[in-house]
Amino acid sequence: MEFEYARPTSVQQACDMLEEQKEATLLAGGQSLLPLLRQKAVSYDYVIDITQLSERKYIRLEDDQIRIGCLTRHVEVVESETVQKHCPVLAEAVGQIGDLQVRNRGTICGSLAHADPSGDPPLIAVLLDAEIHTRSSDETTTYSARSFYSDAYSTELDRNEIITETRFPVLDSDQGVAYNKWHPSEVAYAVASAGVSVEIKESYITDATIVTGAIEPTPKLRPSVANQLIGVQPTEQTLNQAAIAVAEYCEPVEDFEGSKLFKKEMIKTLVKKSLTEAVEKVK
Repeated sequence: MEFEYARPTSVQQACDMLEEQKEATLLAGGQSLLPLLRQKAVSYDYVIDITQLSERKYIRLEDDQIRIGCLTRHVEVVESETVQKHCPVLAEAVGQIGDLQVRNRGTICGSLAHADPSGDPPLIAVLLDAEIHTRSSDETTTYSARSFYSDAYSTELDRNEIITETRFPVLDSDQGVAYNKWHPSEVAYAVASAGVSVEIKESYITDATIVTGAIEPTPKLRPSVANQLIGVQPTEQTLNQAAIAVAEYCEPVEDFEGSKLFKKEMIKTLVKKSLTEAVEKVK
């Protein structure tokens, strides 16, 4: 496979290259792109390497948001005291990505853009309603993670857009968030995953969000079930009922990794576990 290789020195230059070349892609961490190129699963005329944009590697706490630049590696998110203190579920989830080699090279913004249905960052971004900030040749755009994913490996990004920064919210003291997944081996992709956020005041759930992942083409919010939890006490029975309801609503894709029934059972288990852990984090 032959392609031209370019190394821009600014975001603007990278965007202009994407605009000019119809069959072009970005290289940041390369943990998703390089295996696809080696397998000849994708073909591009231009590979635009943005690893020289060192000013885009940062984690900052500003205005109750954790701002993560597009060249920030997974390992830097995991080890960040800012993330561990203000949004620990993000560090926990990113710490489960692949193996040490992948985490040392891969970038969180690259993972969001790649939109792998089994990926960890897309689900966490949807769960926390992260802001995804992008730049094109002539404008900047902010996307809500909850409307960013349209299909497997497909997002709202235009051809010449680059994710420059992702902003995750600082979690409140009365907010518990948990994430769990099932994968057949330590470095394998998730077969099913679930994330939960709950707010509890005076022993009652005042807000709840449930997201399932890996079983369908995109992370899926489960608002009908989450809304039923508002105003109730988080007892074993109510959490069980919610987990069962989520499993009933979801429509898993049946494939070599498991049947629809198997994935529904996995989701039920993961939602219950995540609900329980989220509640315990508030207490």
